[in-house]
Amino acid sequence: KATFFKEAVDKFFNMIQQNKVYTLSGGRLKVANVQWNTCKSSFEVTFDQNAEIHLADDTGEIQNQIFDFVTIADLENTDAGKTVDIIGVVKAVGEPASLISKKSGQELTK
Repeated sequence: KATFFKEAVDKFFNMIQQNKVYTLSGGRLKVANVQWNTCKSSFEVTFDQNAEIHLADDTGEIQNQIFDFVTIADLENTDAGKTVDIIGVVKAVGEPASLISKKSGQELTK
C-alpha cells in the first residue's frame, strides 16, 4: 500500500492513472496501521512531495489485483474487525444529513 498526504497529493494526483505501471522512489517504509490498512501486507510506504514517480513500460507481467468478495448477506457472519471486499450499486443519492458525533459532540454533515 502506498499513501500520499497533503502536498504529495497535490503534486501526484493528476499524474497517476489506474492500470498504468510506475516506478516510485523516496518513500518511507513503516509497519501498517491495521485500523486503516485494507491490504494483506504488514507494511505500507508513505510518500511526500519529494518522492519521484515515473511511468514505466508495462510488459504485462504484473498481475491484476485479486479480490476476495463477500456478499452483503454474508457480512453478518463475518468476524468483527475483519477486512473484506464487497461491491455495491448506488441506486439513489439523498441530501446530506447532520448528526452529532458521539466522540467529539460536534455536529457533522454526512
